Amino acid sequence: MKFFCGIHELVCKRADGKLYVSYFDDEQKALASIDADTSYFAAWYSLNSLSTVPETATLNGPLVRSNRSKKDWIARRQRLLIDLDPIRQYGNASESEKAAAQNQAVVIREYLISLSWPQPMLCDSGNGYHLIYALDLPNDQSSEDLVRGVLLALAARLDTTEAHVDCGNFEGNRLCKLPGSWARKAPSTPERPHRQACILEAPELKPYG
Repeated sequence: MKFFCGIHELVCKRADGKLYVSYFDDEQKALASIDADTSYFAAWYSLNSLSTVPETATLNGPLVRSNRSKKDWIARRQRLLIDLDPIRQYGNASESEKAAAQNQAVVIREYLISLSWPQPMLCDSGNGYHLIYALDLPNDQSSEDLVRGVLLALAARLDTTEAHVDCGNFEGNRLCKLPGSWARKAPSTPERPHRQACILEAPELKPYG
């Protein structure tokens, strides 16, 4: 399944908190850049594609030690991320916690379908679940306010005592867990293991409306 839609920023974090950054237009090359290195705590990609990259960047090049650029390189919003996380202490989710996030993802998806929204891409983020919808909006303040309002409304209506909508995912240059990468928030145990993020369902993404 192809989930990149142009040039995307790839950001990896090691257990010591240091970030490593590169830019890719091919998700397989992005995954290959981290597959051989198990020291990465997590890997994310920019949800929306970039209109340009820093002059010093090498496209599909190796990850280099760097902080994220403060500049927003996103020209248009192409995707809406609804990130469902289990309510837990920091660390890897247990099976029951993860199931609570899955249940909330199903409830929200069915609720939005009842409002004539299209089928989203459904992803396992490792410790929770993602619903990803297509957008076609400018990357401006009005779009940011709209996305923030959608997330807040869903949280107010459908959050539970066991899982919640992450309402912080409203910025145009927001990062999303890279499918194929691992979630390693803490040491892996039988009760709270490391898990690999993946795409579960991938209908063609079409903008709402």
